[in-house]
Amino acid sequence: MEAQIAHTGAAVAWRFGDVSGSEEASREAVRIVTEMRDEHREELARAGHATVWRPAWEAPAARFLAAGDLAKAWSWSEAMRGQEQRAAEGQAEAVPSLAEVQSSLAVDEALVAYVFPTERLWSAWAWVVRADRVDTVPIDAVGLAQRVDVLLGMGRPPPEAVGALRSQVWTPLEPLLEGIARVRVVPDGPLHRFPVAALLTDVDDPVPSRTATSTPVQTSDAQVEGVRSLVAPTGTELPASRGEGEAWVAAFGGALFADDAAEPEALVGPEGVLHVASHAQVERWVGLPRLQLAGGWVDTEQVAALPLDGKVVVWAVCGGSDGPVYDAEGAFSLARAARLGGARAVVASAVPVPDGPAAEAFVALAEVWAGGARLDEAVAQVRREHPEGAWALEVVGDGSVHAVAAPRRRLRVGRLGFALLGLLGLALGLAVWQRAPSR
Repeated sequence: MEAQIAHTGAAVAWRFGDVSGSEEASREAVRIVTEMRDEHREELARAGHATVWRPAWEAPAARFLAAGDLAKAWSWSEAMRGQEQRAAEGQAEAVPSLAEVQSSLAVDEALVAYVFPTERLWSAWAWVVRADRVDTVPIDAVGLAQRVDVLLGMGRPPPEAVGALRSQVWTPLEPLLEGIARVRVVPDGPLHRFPVAALLTDVDDPVPSRTATSTPVQTSDAQVEGVRSLVAPTGTELPASRGEGEAWVAAFGGALFADDAAEPEALVGPEGVLHVASHAQVERWVGLPRLQLAGGWVDTEQVAALPLDGKVVVWAVCGGSDGPVYDAEGAFSLARAARLGGARAVVASAVPVPDGPAAEAFVALAEVWAGGARLDEAVAQVRREHPEGAWALEVVGDGSVHAVAAPRRRLRVGRLGFALLGLLGLALGLAVWQRAPSR
């Protein structure tokens, strides 16, 4: 009630031209809301929320945007976004200034941050931030949530349906992205669940990655070495995943854990890449995603507690980047849990994918990434070339990571060997062709 009074006072002061008084009243509303959140943090966490009232932040952001004060509008919208992100210590992220974000971008990079206000009084918009300029673009949000739900429920939607969504949320930005090679997308509202990367399928499109906030990502073309691959856990019946894991270990070196060995304890190891091919689902009672391994399930809370600092996590599972959306806090997914655990980057799909096409796509990803490509470039290529298994595949976090390929061994093969290899290739092709369970 007190927050609502301060919120209304901010609107009245703004209407009468008292800009400083309006902002002060908005700060008071935020203070009250924040204290309420801190006082009832445990109850809110059990209910799945980290914030209690988003308009306290979005209203001043929208007002300053309408007045043309981009710096103030940015500070309010990104303070709101930072407050909404879960963190292990329960602390909100520091809000980066526009200047800080711009200084972190190369001349061919951009950041796109969407804002979908919860109050109908305000229209949606997108920030387009480049090293040399900052723009905002109105976004038509009418019917967006329903369109996203339909697309995610279609398995692999037809190009016309994807094109319609692109026209709604991406095409208006394109004139401001000329000359941009890479773009980091910060989603909001319905786009928390739908990978914007799935809209960027043309060769000339910028290579996308996704983060939860606009805080600059430290990209240094880092390298990771070795892979820990957990595949075909007992009880999952995913025959194609075994060959997938073998391909990842062959590409990067490391350790393979299959059947009974693909247990929760095997998630922890020294390798720089964690690759898991298994089933995933949303737990019915708690409402959070969980991962099936030999001997039991691993939920997002357990994933977030893993020592994943600096690693790349590859969730070759159903809906690894999808999950329940709590208000405007985003999809609490396995991908997000791994980032909370310290992962530098996560590769995951937003939709369920059959075992065969998924294995084909992730094997291709291992080959392209081992060939020297950046992680985001490798994912973009696989998304174009293997749409059946990778149309909703995306990078969450730092897409600049490279991987150290395993040394290639020279293999001498006689005529009999060539014949055996041909038969093996035919058998693998039939295995992938046959209809298999979804992950």
